[in-house]
Amino acid sequence: MKKQNESIKEKIITFIKSKSFVIYCFIICAALYFISMAGQNYKSEYTSFSDEYSTEHKENSKITVYVTGEVLNPGLYQVDLNSRASAAIEAAGGMTEKADAEGVNIAKILKDGDQVKVPAIKSSNYKSTSYSKKSTLKSASKSSSSAAKKSSAKTASSPTPVTETADTEAAPEPEQTLISLNCGNAAQYMRVSGVTAEIAANIIDYINTYGGFDSVDELQFVKGIDISLYNKIKDFFTV
Repeated sequence: MKKQNESIKEKIITFIKSKSFVIYCFIICAALYFISMAGQNYKSEYTSFSDEYSTEHKENSKITVYVTGEVLNPGLYQVDLNSRASAAIEAAGGMTEKADAEGVNIAKILKDGDQVKVPAIKSSNYKSTSYSKKSTLKSASKSSSSAAKKSSAKTASSPTPVTETADTEAAPEPEQTLISLNCGNAAQYMRVSGVTAEIAANIIDYINTYGGFDSVDELQFVKGIDISLYNKIKDFFTV
């Protein structure tokens, strides 16, 4: 047994001293080196792929929308996916002083290619204001007409002679044909001194918008007709 053990030890020592041992060590070291390099390359490729995926994901999470109307800086803007209209309006600098905040749904969730339009406040309020004035005028006209009828009934029994004054001279002559506001046209309106082509067009727009005039007094609500011009032209029209 001792001889066998000594023989094995001698063989091991002889093998270690031989060139084969050096070659085996070199092969093992080389294998370990390549395994290590392969691991680093895999890690680098994984990191690169992760960065590319992250960048692509960020790009895909943006949408482009068109913001127009009463905002400070209308134009195209990129916002996050599933953003609301309020984010797009904020990106455009916010609403102007003329903006009608109730005229746009700022809670709407946007999608790519959407348009966010902020309307002007005067466009929505002008009509309601004019209607209010028109209603007030009708009530005033009815009250005035009712009072005039009562007054006429009281004074019918004792008529008084009409004295010619400067006011009666300024009124249309008896043979002057009054122009119908609701049935006339631009050319007829412009026969009256002070009524320009623009004002005639505004009268037609008023008729188209509100369905016509209920009284001549409504002329003062037509764009371009102030109180001075109204007093000058009112006696030349009828409804």
